[in-house]
Amino acid sequence: MSENSNIFETLGVRTIVNAKGPATRLSGGIMRPEVAGAMARASHHCVDMAELQAAASRNIRGRKLATWRPALRPACCWHRLPA
Repeated sequence: MSENSNIFETLGVRTIVNAKGPATRLSGGIMRPEVAGAMARASHHCVDMAELQAAASRNIRGRKLATWRPALRPACCWHRLPA
């Protein structure tokens, strides 16, 4: 399969026009090229996911981009992060 081929076409799965916006049922959202590139580069390595989540949280906290709101936290994130 070439890099430009459509994996869904290869699998016999039809693609759709998503008029709803980001929704897991509709395969999430379309990623920006820099995000897809970062994911492709990261896919060549294995890491401890809890350590990665903690590092991402520290990065976000350092940028002051997010406000912690317990009621809005996903269920997977209820553990305490290191200070």
